[in-house]
Amino acid sequence: DSRPHNRRPHFEPAEHSSMVTYLRSYRDVIGHFKEDRVNAWHKLQREQLYHFVLFMLNSGLRVGEAREMRWRDIRFDVEHGKSDDGTNDPICVVEVRKNTKKSQNRDVQTQPNANKTLKEWRSKTPYARENDLVWFGQQKADDGKPKPFTNLNKSFQQFLARIPVDEAEEG
Repeated sequence: DSRPHNRRPHFEPAEHSSMVTYLRSYRDVIGHFKEDRVNAWHKLQREQLYHFVLFMLNSGLRVGEAREMRWRDIRFDVEHGKSDDGTNDPICVVEVRKNTKKSQNRDVQTQPNANKTLKEWRSKTPYARENDLVWFGQQKADDGKPKPFTNLNKSFQQFLARIPVDEAEEG
């Protein structure tokens, strides 16, 4: 959209709901994203993108901050006061390291859905030890450990382009 506006790019509620539905199809290789030949590594990457997007929607972290996250940086199931709707679902708190954009350590409190999706992702990732990266890219050839991802934006843009939107040629 080339019109001037004051808001940062965002998803409207209907777009958000549609995107999450299509993310599930993408993760599960069904429906609009059904493909016959998806290997195990690609399925893991699809699962990771699903959880990464859900986490980012519910955390407020910058992409560069999330890229540096390790499991040791997360405190799960933190109790907090009741929300406006009266629920008291636990949240997680992420310690953001100094080597990110703001060059300072800080703690970020997430929404309850971020706590849920991180716990689910940790149960599925092969890299769930305390010092492992939460979000990763390709594996290194020398030791088999993954590198931080360099750019999930390309994968996310390709995913978004495949979502049917009204009469647009691309999503």
